[in-house]
Amino acid sequence: MKRWLIPGVVFLLTLCSGPAFAARPEIYLEADGALARLTGSPRIDDAQGFGGRLGLLFHGNDFADSLGVELSALRLDGEGGSLGSADIDLYSAALLYEIPIKDQHRWAPGITLGLGWMRADPDLPGEETLALAWGLGVRWFATRNLALRLDVRHWVTDDDGTRQIYAATGGLQLVFGRPWPRPKRVAKEISDRDRDGVEDERDACPDTPVGSRVDERGCVPPPPPDSDGDGVPDAGDRCPGTPSGLQVNPGGCPPDGDGDGVYDVNDACPDTPKGVPVRS
Repeated sequence: MKRWLIPGVVFLLTLCSGPAFAARPEIYLEADGALARLTGSPRIDDAQGFGGRLGLLFHGNDFADSLGVELSALRLDGEGGSLGSADIDLYSAALLYEIPIKDQHRWAPGITLGLGWMRADPDLPGEETLALAWGLGVRWFATRNLALRLDVRHWVTDDDGTRQIYAATGGLQLVFGRPWPRPKRVAKEISDRDRDGVEDERDACPDTPVGSRVDERGCVPPPPPDSDGDGVPDAGDRCPGTPSGLQVNPGGCPPDGDGDGVYDVNDACPDTPKGVPVRS
């Protein structure tokens, strides 16, 4: 067991100093239940217990995406086997790597590898209490802040590997700071059959000719009133009573070259000097 200690510590420190630890942090707290078995000498056939975990996970954009560290504690009540019964405490500090799945944010499988320490009551034979701990698991996120976790863990507590602990755990996590996708906005399909810029569902005139100017209702507005029909709207017509058929200027008046008040079309004397009275 001692030969694992120094390489294991160096391995954890090397990875924890990588680029992932400058990325976005996620923190989680977990409560666990566990079923376990201790093999080797002594042996415990069945053990149940509970525990907790504290994790710090980092989300980046490189190979080191989703690297983190995790501290765990597990209390087991064992019965059966060569020892009869015993209470076993397991502690570990591990590196966690969450395996990314493209376009998937609810399922998060992961791998842990770290160092552990075991304490038993009554004391188990042997002096070694350090352990190599690794495991596989998966988290399912019900929401951004709540997840369920299932995993299997394996502790090796002897140099020759004869004393081992296998445990299956399930837990509930409270999660803080995890990246979460924003809901996708579905673009509304706009139908505009006559292409006048007014949606069909509020277009009072859905068959307006293409290119026509329309009002907010989608209809071609009626022309302004022109009571004398000379083509100049009443609002700007300085001669609103122009007889039908006469050519008019932009002001709505027929030409009157000599300014005597008689339109040229009816003026028998079109060059009357200015100011001279005339007969209509």
